[in-house]
Amino acid sequence: MRIAILDGRVKDEANTVKLGDLLSETLRSAVVRHFILAEMELAPCLGCFDCWVKTPGQCIIPDKGRAIAEAAINCDVLVFISPVTFGGYASALKTAVDRLIPNILPLFVSIKGESRHAARYLDYPRLLGIGISKGNAKDDELFARLIERNSLNFHSRQHSTHILPASPGGDSPEELTKVIRQQMTTWGVIS
Repeated sequence: MRIAILDGRVKDEANTVKLGDLLSETLRSAVVRHFILAEMELAPCLGCFDCWVKTPGQCIIPDKGRAIAEAAINCDVLVFISPVTFGGYASALKTAVDRLIPNILPLFVSIKGESRHAARYLDYPRLLGIGISKGNAKDDELFARLIERNSLNFHSRQHSTHILPASPGGDSPEELTKVIRQQMTTWGVIS
C-alpha cells in the first residue's frame, strides 16, 4: 500500500510532521510519502507545457514538484489535505495540484460527454480530499465539488471528500489518520 499526502495546511494549523509517522505506524504495511507543502519551496506551474512536448511526463522546473508528481502517480491513494479556502484549496496545495499536469497528456478525449485530457498512464490512484472547514456550508460544498472535478481530471478510479471542523488547537494527526484509514477500509484497499 502506497499513500501520498499533499498536506496544504499551514504550519500553525497542526502538528503536520506527526501525521505521516502515525499513518505509517497505523497501516504497518503502508509506505507513506508525506509532503508538508508549507515547508517546501515549490514554484508555480509556468504553463509552458514543456512537460508535454519537451520533457514528456516531467516538469522542467527542477524542484520538489517533480517528486510530488512522481509520488502522486505511483501511489494507491492520493490524499489532499487543506483548509477550505473560499471553497478551494490553500495556495500551497493549489500550486502542488497544478504541478501534477505532467501526469496527463495534452490530447483530449471525451469522457461521459465532457472533454478531458487523456491519461498518460494505465492506472491512477484513488483521491481522498480532506477539507478543514471554518463552518461555511457553501464553501464546504464547493470544496467537495472541486475534489470530484480533480478526480475526473486525474483519472482517479474512486474519490471521496471528508470535511472536518477546524480545531482551535490545530487539526489532530490522530483524527486525520482515522479518516484516512476509514476511507481506505471503505474502498477495500485495506481490511
